[in-house]
Amino acid sequence: MEGSTELWEDDPAGMGRALAEHDDIVRTVVAEQGGYTFSTAGDSFAVAFHTASDAVLAAIAIQRALAARPAEGPRIRVRIGVHVGEAVERGGDYFGPTLNRASRIADAGHGGQILLSDAARAAAPSISTRDLGDHRLKGVQGPVRVHQVLVDGLDTEFPRLRALDAPRVELPGPISRLVGRSAERAAIAEALEADRLVTLCGPGGAGKTTLAVVAAHDRAERAECSAVFVDLREVDDGVDAKRTVARTIGLDGPDAGGELRDVLVVLDNCEHLVASLAPLVSGLLDALAGLRLLATSREPLELPGERVIGVPVLPIEDAVALFVDRAAPGREEEAETIEVLCERLDRLPLAIELAAARTRSLSVREVDRLLEDRFHALDGTGRRRRHGGRTLEETVSWSYELLEADEQDALCRLSTLHGEFDLELAAAVLGTDSLDALDVVDSLVARSLVEHRAAVDRGRSHYRLLETIRAFAAQRLAASGREVEAKQRWADAVAAYVYGDRMGIASARSVLRRADVAAAERFLAGLPGASDAGPVLRVIRGNHALFDGRSDEGRQILVPLLDEAMPTRVRILALTSLSWLVGLDGDFPTGHAYVDEAIALDPRSSEALWASVSLAIAFGGLDEAQARRDLRVLEAACDVPGTESLAHAVRAALAAWHDDAEEVILHATRAREANPAGLFHPSVTGLLLLGFARSDHPERVLARLEEPGALDPSLGYQSWGDGHSFRIEANMAASVAVGATGAEERARRHLSDALALADERSAFPRRDETAIAVGCATALLRSGHVSDARALCASIDVPGPGVGPGMTHLLADIDGVSDADRPTWVRTEPFVRIVSNTDELRATRRRLIERAADDLGLRG
Repeated sequence: MEGSTELWEDDPAGMGRALAEHDDIVRTVVAEQGGYTFSTAGDSFAVAFHTASDAVLAAIAIQRALAARPAEGPRIRVRIGVHVGEAVERGGDYFGPTLNRASRIADAGHGGQILLSDAARAAAPSISTRDLGDHRLKGVQGPVRVHQVLVDGLDTEFPRLRALDAPRVELPGPISRLVGRSAERAAIAEALEADRLVTLCGPGGAGKTTLAVVAAHDRAERAECSAVFVDLREVDDGVDAKRTVARTIGLDGPDAGGELRDVLVVLDNCEHLVASLAPLVSGLLDALAGLRLLATSREPLELPGERVIGVPVLPIEDAVALFVDRAAPGREEEAETIEVLCERLDRLPLAIELAAARTRSLSVREVDRLLEDRFHALDGTGRRRRHGGRTLEETVSWSYELLEADEQDALCRLSTLHGEFDLELAAAVLGTDSLDALDVVDSLVARSLVEHRAAVDRGRSHYRLLETIRAFAAQRLAASGREVEAKQRWADAVAAYVYGDRMGIASARSVLRRADVAAAERFLAGLPGASDAGPVLRVIRGNHALFDGRSDEGRQILVPLLDEAMPTRVRILALTSLSWLVGLDGDFPTGHAYVDEAIALDPRSSEALWASVSLAIAFGGLDEAQARRDLRVLEAACDVPGTESLAHAVRAALAAWHDDAEEVILHATRAREANPAGLFHPSVTGLLLLGFARSDHPERVLARLEEPGALDPSLGYQSWGDGHSFRIEANMAASVAVGATGAEERARRHLSDALALADERSAFPRRDETAIAVGCATALLRSGHVSDARALCASIDVPGPGVGPGMTHLLADIDGVSDADRPTWVRTEPFVRIVSNTDELRATRRRLIERAADDLGLRG
């Protein structure tokens, strides 16, 4: 696959979907052409065919299918090579020179290109080809004649082959424009002409990496040679370094020899491997006559033949030019102050860039004044150690010293968080309100210590600390004497953030903070004494097991909790979580017993009441008497805010179980109206839409869908992870309802939107797949594909908790259940499916969903 690394970096989510489509295309074509896939690695396939013609026809079909993919999302282009010969079979895999030659031929191509060896061309004479001549391929003795397959409608013009006679330039682009360094660039160019090992030495933050990359680009262009980049920053020892270098420059091993004509290898960040690099570098230079090495380090490698070029701090004129280039616009008039500041920063490029970044929120004079009381120690240490090199930690320390005391404290406390966070969680960790948290986070963003992420969750911005900054701040927190107190607040904040004070069942919000939950639980386990957050975090882990379909593990975590002393609210959380775990396994009486115990502890508990409502909605048709008891509990708690709306939600669900569409519409509408703040139960949206779908006048749904936020979950869920699942269910329900009006194209758009949401992310795969499967099965039924609809219907193992009642009747429709049998069917079939749930059934459902999505054109 061509450029896969860049595609993953640019659009990870889209690339995941595109790669899945690519794999499906390849496997389908291979099967159709009678091929056998004997090996896969990363995004590549190795396939054997009975004839060369079969192989070429498969290659053409794959390229046509990939070219026909929609323009949206990453554009996947693959190179395909075909060779004919004998191979050695062992354990279902093939080995030998034939495979190596086929692989090297494919490697020489470009995305969209199909290449044949002479042998393959002779074995498939009817295929139209172009002779590309003889080429030298890595690891293959002698020249290889290569032919390109010509296919009508596909690209036929490509750059020259990526053979050994074509320079290979694999260098990162400079992170920023290089300012100054003309003398150093000239010295490096001259040294690389005369010497094979050149090392750039200088202090940390002097810009050695940027200079090396620019110099390597210079040489690759000037000498038309290959150039590759090897980053040793994360390499721990000589063995790992040997493996990393060999993999990057394309050798089976750094001492395996090979033929490289003229290649420059940049070895970046060598200072922590100086001793262990000596045999590796010497071995490479001895084995590969055409190799040149350009290393960056804070000290020389001390090897024979090494040319050392110093990378000192910048001359003052270049330092000022760099500051002006990187600073906010309009700072040029402060040139005199900039010059003083650059001198005090030792004219170190990284330090200058960090200072220039601060001019987003400060004047140059303000930056300079901040250094009055703080910079003397840093400046003096830097001057004493300039020739020994300044570490990255020292540079980050300087940036840290620019902060006010409260900003330093905030940065240290934020370092307890793992991954991205929003302002609500930041405020809890900092022990302040959201506005104060915004002030300090905004200040840290302006100083490039916190990274702002685009608004990804209903307009909510997310933030994160770069790992380097996070590690530094965590060290400072540990040395401050405040670590235990800060981490206790963090653990409490994570527990409160996940559960909030609105929900009875843990939301997918907890899934998004898995790392924090696990780390916080470990931290609290190591402290003496009990913590309210500890049991809460264990409840969350139990819910993770629920979300992942691991109910046994969830019970193992949660059931023992009930024997421990804990605050009432925490016990209620454990009980309500257990109610879902056992309920979704078919043990409804025990599930309701847990809810009853929670309500007995506190009849006004929002968690217990919401759990009661959720069970009544999802399973009321299986035990209507229990659901009506739940309704009476709600009516008894009528003075609790929101219970009137919840009671209408239960009534709507019970009406849905009875397939009384008008009653569903009546009570679902009242549930929304009874809570104008938008905190109605999130199932209401789906119940209402499916009520319209099953009514005698489904066209009413069209006006409803024109209302603002018609498909949004209730406000209580919009910023929570499983609000995403309710959006999936709502779009599915809208598809069914609109389909009932005959507006098939619009119905398909809603179902396509539901599928896109599920492809984007799915905290509850089982639940989301159920909604997608019901929507697809209903669409297939409307289009006359009855057998396909029923096959998909048979793979659905449980009604979705959001719109279970309405979906159960849809399943009955698809299965062709008669009116006489329907009352019994809807009260027994869901239970049968729950207890018969298997991994094989889930795999079948996923496969049938993908086939239905293709048949219905949902991703097109």
